[in-house]
Amino acid sequence: MKLKILLSAACVAFFTSTPLFAGDVMVMDAYARVASKVAKSGAAFMMIHNHSDQDDRLIAAASDVAKRVELHTHIEE
Repeated sequence: MKLKILLSAACVAFFTSTPLFAGDVMVMDAYARVASKVAKSGAAFMMIHNHSDQDDRLIAAASDVAKRVELHTHIEE
């Protein structure tokens, strides 16, 4: 359990230190909520900005420490 907390904290520190870029797509304000000791799930959040003229999609997410990863989207226009 402590390893998951440390990994989550490391990911938050890494992803929030600077925006990440992939072409014209930018990931900003990424953070993770550390789950309580009895919780079976945690959550990570981020803002993804597409600054190009072409549509793009996030089609998958993966984790080395979680049994299951889910993508949930919210679109702001």
